[in-house]
Amino acid sequence: TTATSAVTGSNTFYNLTCTTPAKTINFDSAGAQTIAGSLKLFGSVTDHIIVGATTAPTKAALTLNGTPDVYYVSASYSDASGLGGNQITAYNSTNGGNNLNWVFNTAADRVVWDGGGANNNWSTAANWSGDVVPAATDNVYFTAASSKNCTIDTLVTVNNLTIENSYTGTITISALVSSSLTINGNLLLSGGTLDAQNRTITVKGDWNRAGAGVFTCGTSTVEFTGIGGTSIISGANTFYNLTCRSAKALNFTAGLTQAIT
Repeated sequence: TTATSAVTGSNTFYNLTCTTPAKTINFDSAGAQTIAGSLKLFGSVTDHIIVGATTAPTKAALTLNGTPDVYYVSASYSDASGLGGNQITAYNSTNGGNNLNWVFNTAADRVVWDGGGANNNWSTAANWSGDVVPAATDNVYFTAASSKNCTIDTLVTVNNLTIENSYTGTITISALVSSSLTINGNLLLSGGTLDAQNRTITVKGDWNRAGAGVFTCGTSTVEFTGIGGTSIISGANTFYNLTCRSAKALNFTAGLTQAIT
């Protein structure tokens, strides 16, 4: 529920998660909280999660030894500067004041797949951080926040698309509807699977397949566009159709094989 919760005493958590918009969490000003794994806080555009201290203005100690996954939060009186603690970066969030070792990014340009919707569709707002479908200017991330599969069920345009090595699901461009993927910046595929089926992926920047990332080409077309400049194709890849219709340079990583079937 959205009722206020208090975390009292000193505690050690492995993962600490809250995905309830408008929830208030007050940490004990006299205690110390340690998070060994991930801190996942997902509010929404209109209803931020409120993070505070039980007896402000005394700050609450919060040491994060793992990774932050924090969006749409308003934090105040939080001291994350404990010895060895990691910086907490809060995206699309608000600095309520009196915080240590927090960084607030208020630009609405980073959107994360959180898989909170009832289906797997890209077009379902509840599947995204802040419950907003990514816009063409957004940088889209698939992370450990959710390894739920994703179906691109519409015409999608994003700025950059990053599929991190912590993501283990499959992103499929649906062959059953009018769908495509346009990336105005760069693609980084270092985890999970990107299944293009028989659709078109348009890239204006670089194509980087690395690590455990898998590209399943099917009978798709990968097209590089944009006038001038250079696009770098890195990693070993297998394409079905590979196209460049504009006056630009394509540079392939030396020592690796690109297969075009």
